[in-house]
Parts: sequence; C-alpha cells; structure tokens
Amino acid sequence: MADDVLLGLNNIGKCYTIYKDPVDRFKQMIFRNRRKFYREYWALQDISFDVKRGEVIGVIGKNGAGKSTLLQIVTGTLQPTTGLVTRSGRIAALLELGAGFNPEFSGAENVRLSASLLGLTAAETDACYDKII
Repeated sequence: MADDVLLGLNNIGKCYTIYKDPVDRFKQMIFRNRRKFYREYWALQDISFDVKRGEVIGVIGKNGAGKSTLLQIVTGTLQPTTGLVTRSGRIAALLELGAGFNPEFSGAENVRLSASLLGLTAAETDACYDKII
C-alpha cells in the first residue's frame, strides 16, 4: 500500500447464508458439504477502491445496497468473505445519521462530543478545533 493510501479495498465481497427454516441450519451442520440447505446472498461483490490522505468519500445507494455492510468491513467489525482490506491509521464510522449531534448542545459542545466518539482525546480535539470549525 502506498504511503499516501490510508484505506485500500481489493476485490471485497460479502456473502451471507440464508436458511429458509431454523432447522435447516442444524441440518447443514450434520450434512456439511454433502448437501446444501441454504441459499447464498451476496451483499457485496468485487468492490475495490483506495482512499488517500486528504480524500473524503461518500457511500450512497438504495436500502439493501450494502452500504452498512461495506462500512462494517472498512471499520473491521465485519470480515469480508473475499478480498483484502488494508488500513493505516484510525478508522471510525458513525452509521446513524445525526449520531454524535445533540440539538441542545452548542456547536463547540457538539464538536467535542463527536471528537470523543471518534476516540480523540481533549488535547487532540483542541489541536484541530480551528480546522473543524
């Protein structure tokens, strides 16, 4: 991974196994690879991109398009079925719109709250406060 690339995704895919009935999961354990009691659902297939230092990306799409799955893979809370993720530095994702924003707080208080949710110390927040504003 090049020095300026902070996040690299190479041929990422995520496949879920969908069982029609709960008992089918047990049957699959018994029969292993001799018989298939599930269907595969590929939430992501062949996703590749790099994010370099200073870049910002947005992920948009319809419900069920795989946005949250992709972000969970990027942050490491979910492992891909295929492909490779390389990370450099600290990565955090707020999956809920408005997470870290309190309408009763001032702008400065919301900056400090959001920074703390991202894992920044008070000193780190103070150091970049002017850039955030």
